[in-house]
Amino acid sequence: MRDTGLLDAKGKGRATYYIPGKELIARISLSRELSAPVPELSAPVPELSAPVPELSAPVPELSAPVTGLISSVQESLLSQLPDELKELLDNVGLKCRDEKKIELIIHRLCQFRSMKLNEIAVILNRQPKYVLRKYIQPMMKEGVLRYTIPDMANHPDQAYTINKQI
Repeated sequence: MRDTGLLDAKGKGRATYYIPGKELIARISLSRELSAPVPELSAPVPELSAPVPELSAPVPELSAPVTGLISSVQESLLSQLPDELKELLDNVGLKCRDEKKIELIIHRLCQFRSMKLNEIAVILNRQPKYVLRKYIQPMMKEGVLRYTIPDMANHPDQAYTINKQI
């Protein structure tokens, strides 16, 4: 294309770039002269250019948050817990800001059985990333919790359990 005059090379080595050449510019201007727009084909069709209201509006069932699903998962997890843990969760409440109480709950949950991060987060009604950064990672550094699969921290079935070596 460069040899036929369609493109001109600018720059050298890795910085080489191409711009339209004289031959390409001449061909483009000639094709524009030969092809005049047909008026009836280039006019916009009014009924197609207007937005269709029923297609543009969000569907209420699909736009609503998925609170029902999360609460059913939370109910399912809570139903598996022993009464002692249920009572402890009820006493603490959803808006508890006392880190030691939350850590105690996480310790008791992982003592009851190995728990995945998402399960702990759903039971505590908090975001998984927040639970991981605020509670799980510090508890692991202190040696209170450990991975169930220590060789693979990012394993899809990774869960946390108490460290019985303390």
